[in-house]
Amino acid sequence: MKTKTTLVIAALAVILGVAFATWTEEATIQVNAATGYIDADFTSVVVTSTSPYVSASATASGSDSGNDGAPSLTVSISNAYPGAQVEVYFEIYNDGTIPIEFTSCSASGDTGMLTVSGLPSTPFTLAIGDSESVTLTITAGAVDEEDTYDVTIQCTYEQDVP
Repeated sequence: MKTKTTLVIAALAVILGVAFATWTEEATIQVNAATGYIDADFTSVVVTSTSPYVSASATASGSDSGNDGAPSLTVSISNAYPGAQVEVYFEIYNDGTIPIEFTSCSASGDTGMLTVSGLPSTPFTLAIGDSESVTLTITAGAVDEEDTYDVTIQCTYEQDVP
């Protein structure tokens, strides 16, 4: 009797298993997303004028095409004397794929001996491929004889999209 009951229960289990069997499939959705990037470059860098006898050079770094990080601009001045001036022209160019807002630009280095004027003082926005022209005036203060002085310009920026 036990065997019959076991067979009946087993048969019912098989029948119920078949009755409640369902087909299952899995759907897969694949999403590929390419993100943009923010990048700025200092371009068209040129020393436009110097006081007599003063030598100056300006070099931009991080100003290659593509996402190469925040740029910097270093101006080196030699044979300076108190009151001597150097003017440097450059453009800040949006080389990224997203509009950017410049929040600040600052000078570092020998700023105790040199005064830098002409840096953008209010935030501004650059659309993709646009540029902003800047002319700096660097004035020597109480500089020492036979020294070379460097000033580095850097700007902070962020995406300008909500």
